[in-house]
Parts: sequence; structure tokens; C-alpha cells
Amino acid sequence: MSAGGLLLILLVMFVGMAGVLLPVIPGVILIWAAALVWALQVEGTLRWVVMVLLTLLAIVGAVAKYLVATKKMSAEGATTRTLLMGLAGAVVGFFLLPFFGLLLGGAIGVYVGEWVRLQSPSRAWWAAKRLLISLGWGILIEFGAASAMIAIWAVAAFGKLWAQG
Repeated sequence: MSAGGLLLILLVMFVGMAGVLLPVIPGVILIWAAALVWALQVEGTLRWVVMVLLTLLAIVGAVAKYLVATKKMSAEGATTRTLLMGLAGAVVGFFLLPFFGLLLGGAIGVYVGEWVRLQSPSRAWWAAKRLLISLGWGILIEFGAASAMIAIWAVAAFGKLWAQG
């Protein structure tokens, strides 16, 4: 694959990196798909080793974003109903306010769920803040996974190009 083709794939991967922060773009999926385009264009076993590593990182990154928040909220006493209200709020928020609605809607859903359960606006606000902090950690983990995906791919792809002369 030419240097221009590799740079185009790298550009798509950086768009995927932005998708980790902006829920409108499927971040790690886009990075993985761009690497797959590369893998289908080159020869050798290295491409499949890279794809296996990227697949594992993509799964870890995508799952961590939501698992960290859910586990943290459950550990702090949030009920399944509260978590489902957070999920419903996130879905509604995603469609009402595409860039930040997912996070904002989820926090509002948790706030309402905890307010109904605890009858305390201040404790409900505390739970909503905890959700946002937990989601932040999840996004940070996914961002790290996406960065590692791009780094692994770049070393393999540009290293292979460099070795060819």
C-alpha cells in the first residue's frame, strides 16, 4: 500500500479517535474498520496479528466505557430501575442533542431515578455527578484503547512500508 493510502487510513483513524469523545461517530469501530481496509490490501501474517490485537483492544475499549459506569453506580447502591432510567435518558438525549445528549440524557435519567427512589434532590444530584465521573473514566479507558490501536497499526503499517524501501 502506498504512503498516501496509509495516510488516508490514518486520517480515518483520527476521525475515529474524535468519535471516542463525540458519541455521534463510532470511534473504535471506525478505527478497526480502517485497519481492516489496510489488512485486506497487504500480504503476510502480520496483518492478521495486528487485526487480532486491534479487535481485542476495540472490545475492551467499547465495553469499558459503559461497564465502568454501570459497575460504579451499582456498587454505590443505584438500583436496576435507576440504571434503566439512565439508559432511557441517554437514548432520548442522543436523539435530542446529538453531540452531548447521550451523556446529559443519561445523567438526567439517573437524577430522576434516584430522586424518585431517595426523595432527595441533593442525593440524586450526587448520583448523577458520580455517573458522569464514571463515564469520564470509561471514555478515558476507551481513548487509551483507541490510541493503542492506532499506535499498533501505525508501527505495523509504516514499518512494513519502510522495510519495503
